Amino acid sequence: MYINNKDKYEDTKSTGWTFVLVGGIGLLGVILMDLGVFPFQMQSYMKIIFSIVMGALFLIFLAIGIKSFLSLKQIKTDAKDQEEAENEVVSWFLSHYAEEMKSYHTPDMNEADSDTLYYPRAEKMEELITAEYKNLSADEVDHLVERLYSEIFQTTDNI
Repeated sequence: MYINNKDKYEDTKSTGWTFVLVGGIGLLGVILMDLGVFPFQMQSYMKIIFSIVMGALFLIFLAIGIKSFLSLKQIKTDAKDQEEAENEVVSWFLSHYAEEMKSYHTPDMNEADSDTLYYPRAEKMEELITAEYKNLSADEVDHLVERLYSEIFQTTDNI
């Protein structure tokens, strides 16, 4: 599955905020309960067990949130690198093969049927990209083919 690092950055950021907020509010609630601000009627041993278990849980939440925030810088760098690499492949393909792909046909392709046009074109695009950029994963190539296809054929085939 193709993972867009921009989306991963936003997901990690929201995960960080969620875990920090829940962990912080929960930890504050446990502390306030221990101080008697929230008067829960429990046996003292149950109150201790509850405070230890819930305190540990909320500390783990805080740790997960902080770890998420610490990983944001690397994800942002990866997103920038991924976008630059993707743009490089797209500009290379568009400058070398865009016109060729618009006129690409096989004998069994029907001009009016966009499905019969799509699959051979996408297969040819995949072949060309893979030949030039051997280090790309199949998911990356599929993503690039989808992006390129929509850029090249958006007005031609009404897809």
